[in-house]
Amino acid sequence: VLVFGFGSMYIINETEQAVVTQFGKPVGEAVEEAGLQFKIPIIQKVIKFDKLILEWDGSAKEIPTLDNKFIIIDAFARWRISDALQFYKSAKNETMAQSLLDDILDGAVRDEIANRTLVEIVRSSDREMALRDSESSSVNDNTEHSKILSEQGAREEIVASILQSVSAKLVGLDMGMEILDVHLKRINYIQTV
Repeated sequence: VLVFGFGSMYIINETEQAVVTQFGKPVGEAVEEAGLQFKIPIIQKVIKFDKLILEWDGSAKEIPTLDNKFIIIDAFARWRISDALQFYKSAKNETMAQSLLDDILDGAVRDEIANRTLVEIVRSSDREMALRDSESSSVNDNTEHSKILSEQGAREEIVASILQSVSAKLVGLDMGMEILDVHLKRINYIQTV
């Protein structure tokens, strides 16, 4: 009797949410309130998920830009489980969710970078680029080079576009996940650039 009494109780911390399953199928709604909760011992199992913000850290990828220059991009994102029940039904666990995010985020980053020029990606502001006097005479003769120097950086726009694309995909897939932000952690040139 004592074993059944203790087996019927479980505790949810403030940083957790849970789904109760019976023979592998979810029973009822997700448990999001912290405190002492009850279940049927032996038959029901509690699967806990983080309520905290989780991190996705992509691996560095070599991606061609719109002007056919290859750069290495390393991105990361922060996400959270917004609906534990739907998350359990679709992804089952954080490892599967990370794998799904690998596919979605890597694809969104690749698509956005491939549609931008190198200057747009590298520059993060639209301030005028100053040239030294010794360089200015030779650069001003080259109109293409002057055009490149006057282009605006689009890093914030790139990140916003990636975030919007990934958010729309996650909503469409109904995964119970929400992407909070995306950042380009590192941008490196390869030897030919």
